[in-house]
Amino acid sequence: MPKDTFFNLPNDKRQLIENTAITEFAAHGFDKASINSIVKNSGIAKGSFYQYFTDKKDLFLHLIISVAGTRKIKYMSPVLQNPEEHDFFTVIKELFISGLRFAGESPELEKLGMWIVHNTSHPVYKELMEKAGKVSANIYEDLVSRALARGEFKEGVDGSYISHIFPALLTSTMDYCLAYSDNKNVVGVSEISDEVMEKVDLMIDFFRDGIGNDHRRSDV
Repeated sequence: MPKDTFFNLPNDKRQLIENTAITEFAAHGFDKASINSIVKNSGIAKGSFYQYFTDKKDLFLHLIISVAGTRKIKYMSPVLQNPEEHDFFTVIKELFISGLRFAGESPELEKLGMWIVHNTSHPVYKELMEKAGKVSANIYEDLVSRALARGEFKEGVDGSYISHIFPALLTSTMDYCLAYSDNKNVVGVSEISDEVMEKVDLMIDFFRDGIGNDHRRSDV
């Protein structure tokens, strides 16, 4: 992660470096992204870059783990701020919708996320999972544990398996919505099209019918 010298920079200079790097990685992916291009467009010396980051990977992980995570918080709905008050399928649906809104407003960061999804054999992916994967896994494990305790799943459902597959399935469905929509402008902060909502509801119904307890009421 970044060195203290980076965090000691003025906010506007840090954000300029981050935004310039996001644009570079989004356009070229990790391997082809150029440190020379990032420092040139950020208006900093190349020597300064290495005072802020160990290498290109260090910067990339910072963008994914810290910058994307921080910016995504503002897209959280009231449901996600109080997940314990809602059933599992409602929370999963809100996670997905919030992700779509974030993707619509942050297309370059979304490209970074898609690069990760499509490069799971890359060493950077493995390190990212070591650093951030456990945090994401813990979130889903907590949601699944709460759902099991409340009897929202059918008897015998393997909670560990559900926790493992949900992040990948959500990402895959989001990728489909963004890539195969007839209208490329369907995703926005305040409005998501009926076309996309149909995919969201289909995904939720698929999961609820498969693992949901028919005797429990869902507020989806």
